[in-house]
Amino acid sequence: MLPARIPVMVEQGKGSVVNFSSVVALRGNHIAHVYVMAKGGLISFTRALAGAYSPKGIRVNAICPGIVLTERSGVVYRRQPDSLRRHRQHSRQYPFAVGQPEDIANVALFLASDETPPPPPPPRAWEQLGRCPPMPEPAP
Repeated sequence: MLPARIPVMVEQGKGSVVNFSSVVALRGNHIAHVYVMAKGGLISFTRALAGAYSPKGIRVNAICPGIVLTERSGVVYRRQPDSLRRHRQHSRQYPFAVGQPEDIANVALFLASDETPPPPPPPRAWEQLGRCPPMPEPAP
């Protein structure tokens, strides 16, 4: 669906793509290897799209929530109440480590809205790597 929308956004000179990844893509998980890989790939895909389309006025973001307290996750935490408490303690440094579906929806709505600032210029390769480019040779 996204490939069909990109040309329209490019033609308009603006647009927004919001992908949904997961905090486990940022910190890993010793049980869910394939899930972590897929969500990490989505973050890389988001970065690639941002690099390609931000110069054309298209904002590309990924939301990386932790546990979302849905009916499905509630079943697990009702059976293991200590698990949710431990997760909250270990995840304090992550925004949206534990949240409601409405929290994630509000972030997505903001990122998709015109209230979000335009994309910054794409970083140069050395900025992404955290290094400075080599110094130019002095003029003779």
